[in-house]
Amino acid sequence: MSVARAACVTQAGLIAGQQRVAVSRPFISGKNVVSKKAVRIQRKDVLRSQRQRSVVVRASDPSADSELSELEAVAAAVERLKLENEALKANLQADVQAPSGGAEAPTDAAVAMAVAVTVAEEDDDDLKVGVPSDNPFKENWKDFAYPPVKGDGTGIYKEDPGYAAYGDHLSYRWNRYVEKRTAIDQYEGGLEKFSRGYEYMGFTRSINGITYREWAPAATEAYLIGDFNAWDKSSHKMAKNGFGVFEIDLPNNADGTPAIEHGSRVKIHMKTEDGKFIDRIPLYIKMAVQAPGEIPFNGIYYDPPKEEQYKFKYPRPKKPRSLRIYECHVGMSSPEEKVSTYLEFARDVIPRAAKMGYNAIQLMAIQEHAFYGSFGDHVTNF
Repeated sequence: MSVARAACVTQAGLIAGQQRVAVSRPFISGKNVVSKKAVRIQRKDVLRSQRQRSVVVRASDPSADSELSELEAVAAAVERLKLENEALKANLQADVQAPSGGAEAPTDAAVAMAVAVTVAEEDDDDLKVGVPSDNPFKENWKDFAYPPVKGDGTGIYKEDPGYAAYGDHLSYRWNRYVEKRTAIDQYEGGLEKFSRGYEYMGFTRSINGITYREWAPAATEAYLIGDFNAWDKSSHKMAKNGFGVFEIDLPNNADGTPAIEHGSRVKIHMKTEDGKFIDRIPLYIKMAVQAPGEIPFNGIYYDPPKEEQYKFKYPRPKKPRSLRIYECHVGMSSPEEKVSTYLEFARDVIPRAAKMGYNAIQLMAIQEHAFYGSFGDHVTNF
């Protein structure tokens, strides 16, 4: 059986078994008044019915068509998932029933707002996810702790027995995870604190001056160079600790100004184990610039004065009880062959995501990257 035939058979079965569920909305005095409780109940019925009608099969599922090769089975499963998602999306776009008496039907914007309000106010206990509060940001998760490591990593076999055939490799990966997770918990204070390395690594500023830290365990020597010291490769040697982190303190100038000027170029000059010297952009640099006519990027020390720092103008959105996350990439969000801007993204994409019922967006690759074919994996300080 070909992939095209498998897709057609699947699509026909899906259409035949699909029943569209209308979500009614009452109208009072010609105005659209959403019954939030009714919408919640009916939306849950839609989701539940879709889960029961799921036609997605795993490639390792013995019930899959035996005539399909392994590659065809995977392709067919992907196609079935696509069809299922399209059907689910269609059902989630609630049908609006026009009222009698000539009352005005709600606009698409009103429907989108109603869906967004409904999603934001859901009270499913298993979907509650905390979001940051306004101030201070770094205190939001101070009482949060990742769950401890339990089991031997083989629990996934219950979900899909096909994984058991790769047990040796999966056990190796599990053991490596436990090893690294244990080290992070022991030496870094846990994953949550470790994830905020940007608060400690790179360039940090205090009232006494600037501290620069770089993790480079394979380097034997390291020096901070840049416009601030006329690119002298020996004047600012860094000290290395037992965890492979190089560090240097730069006190303020006599007049109280920082030792490195905002907007100036910086790099780290390192000696490798084989005795060679290399220059690299600091890993946690906040800005990197490619000068006209040059191929390599330069790290830029970014520490603008308060009068130049951006001040937020709008309040943080209301905290939802559960998240519906829309993953997106600002630069690739335009149908045109160009790098889309944030303003275009706000105009064209965010309203669409809200209309589909999402209440949060996850931005891919917000760090600067030179090659868009990498989807942002290769950032400019890589």
